[in-house]
Amino acid sequence: MRESIETARESTEAMVDPDKAVFISYRRKLSPFVARSIFENLTNHGYDVFMDVESLDSGNFETIILHQIAARTHFLAVLTPGSLEPTSESGDWLRREIEYAIKLKRNVVPVMAMGFEFGKEAENFPQRKLPGGVEALRSFNGIDVPHNYFDDAMRKLRERFLKKPIAIAITPAPDIEFTDVKRKIRKVMNLVPDQSILSTFGLKPSPFSKIPWFTLKAPTLSMQQPNLLLLSSLKWTTVLGATSYVLEGSPTSSVLGYTELYKGEKTEFSVFPVFSGFSSAKYFRVKGENKVLSVESPWSNVVTDPEDPPVTGISHL
Repeated sequence: MRESIETARESTEAMVDPDKAVFISYRRKLSPFVARSIFENLTNHGYDVFMDVESLDSGNFETIILHQIAARTHFLAVLTPGSLEPTSESGDWLRREIEYAIKLKRNVVPVMAMGFEFGKEAENFPQRKLPGGVEALRSFNGIDVPHNYFDDAMRKLRERFLKKPIAIAITPAPDIEFTDVKRKIRKVMNLVPDQSILSTFGLKPSPFSKIPWFTLKAPTLSMQQPNLLLLSSLKWTTVLGATSYVLEGSPTSSVLGYTELYKGEKTEFSVFPVFSGFSSAKYFRVKGENKVLSVESPWSNVVTDPEDPPVTGISHL
């Protein structure tokens, strides 16, 4: 494997075959390890793959990303649960990458992992329709990549989705970006988590990759009725691998209305219900985070605060 990685590293100096040039788009906080495993597999099979793992605000990020999409035939959108929710923001980078690839008529392939379903993602949006040009992603033929059948799925991806030549206009990236692109690709190739860190969270390399197949599952959120002090208790399940949690509340069901209420290691938080007059938050959700590995879970289910106070006392018939 090491020899093929080195060969692939050298091949990044010139994209000889446009039909083997791939751009991987992914949600950085949700699926970096899944995307990295796909990168490793395709690279080891002779594909020229671009994937960025650096900060979104580092250097001339925007220019390089758009140029790399234009310079490559294939565009893989790696999707795991929760990946599309932030696309409600027009400036969301995953959304921008998807819309740009579709606009340029690239060979767009949705790569679905960890139980991702378009229908479930669409439940978070009005009329169950994904935002902007992201809705068009549903019309493309995609591929499921189960953890237990990763190698088989990758073989299918290479032979059925990336194999046949596609007549599209390729725009080579400017020579001035060559050094930055090489550095970004090299950084992905060398991105192997320290084994001591993996052991801390009970992780180990996957059978098919040096990279663990690691994502955080969404917690389950519940709300208990207000107590005598008019405080409602929000509780959520522990997420394996999470180091902290973020709880948000909103006065409306819109995904744009949430604000942070709590951030920490606890799995319980008390809030005043709306009817008490001390809070305007009616909808609540929570997610888990692992700051060490820079990964977060999808948002939990949304729970709603009751509009009316509970009925107390004795009913007289």
